Amino acid sequence: MTKLIYVILVTLLIVAPAFSQADADREIARTQKYIEAATKTGNAKITALQSYIKDFPDKTKKWTKLAYYQLAVESFTTEKYADCIKYGEQTLQMGAPGDGEEGRLYLIIANSYAIKGKPTFNEAKAKETIGKAISFATSKKLDDVLGEANKLKKSISAPAPPKMPLDKKLIKVVIDGDYAEAVTIWKQLNAAQKADPEVHKAYANALFKDSKFNAALTEYQALYAQTPSGVFATRLADIYGQKASKDKSLRDKSITLYLEAGQLYKKEGNAGNAKAAYGKARYQMYEKVDYNRRIKAYNEKIKRELSQASKNTEAIKALDKDIRKYERRLYREYESQDLAAPKFERDKLNKMKATLKNLKEGGSAGGDAEGDKLEAERKQIEADLSKLNDDAKKRLGL
Repeated sequence: MTKLIYVILVTLLIVAPAFSQADADREIARTQKYIEAATKTGNAKITALQSYIKDFPDKTKKWTKLAYYQLAVESFTTEKYADCIKYGEQTLQMGAPGDGEEGRLYLIIANSYAIKGKPTFNEAKAKETIGKAISFATSKKLDDVLGEANKLKKSISAPAPPKMPLDKKLIKVVIDGDYAEAVTIWKQLNAAQKADPEVHKAYANALFKDSKFNAALTEYQALYAQTPSGVFATRLADIYGQKASKDKSLRDKSITLYLEAGQLYKKEGNAGNAKAAYGKARYQMYEKVDYNRRIKAYNEKIKRELSQASKNTEAIKALDKDIRKYERRLYREYESQDLAAPKFERDKLNKMKATLKNLKEGGSAGGDAEGDKLEAERKQIEADLSKLNDDAKKRLGL
């Protein structure tokens, strides 16, 4: 019997350390995975935390409680209010990680119930949870939680704000960036509301920003005819410029309207926008004659040649030395004796000099005929643009 007990004891001594090491490894893995999940944001964080609680489901553990708490907070931040309530209530049931966390859970759960228009809206539950938040924050002296809870209580108790008129609502949704909603509202307006310049402008802006250019063009044309302004002229010019990529005949309209925009901006005292409008008119002029592409190609060619010329430095030095040596030999053998060097000698020297010139220029001269032609064309375009600008000024009576 003694022998048997000894064997059992030895076995326990051998196995026990193995279990301790396994537990330590698991705790390290638990901690690392939580940290990796908690440092993410948005949906990625939610997915990582959900994976964490699946791998480590023991709700008595600190990191698991924190994972549920973080899931509630991140779900609220990403407007997943049903998930916020679910994870928040589960965290409270297992015991929040701390007083501050528990107080904040009451707040975000109450908020999730209090948002009107959401499937989770439940005024009674919102008020009940706010009451818990106030009671808990008071007992734990959590002033920040108490302050937010009282604010939320007042907002729920307050009467609903008056319904915003549709025309004012259209302007608001455009400011908020909800362009599709603006189009829907526009269809519900009466003629008098649509005639309001600010409402009409907001609707045109919504169409433009939602890339509905044909419809926007019609609205801006009506607005520009009624009230000529720099911004309306610019929007029209932008649309025509965009359309000109497919229909080149519209390029002139874009140029004309950019120039008119510039003149109107000057009248309105907006020198910065006036300069920008003139620059856009210039760009469209260059596009009209394909100057932008050609000058870009030319500049790239010059850049390549200069790069090549810099690479030719060693070859230039060697060839220059050979030419001077060759010239000294010709002088000794011919010119010093009042003899003309033979043609084949002169041809060889000229060929060496031509090669040297080519190496120095990287293949061709920078200030060549192509560059001169492009510069002359640029000056003519600028002159034409200046005349068109004067015409726009006269046309507007400025």
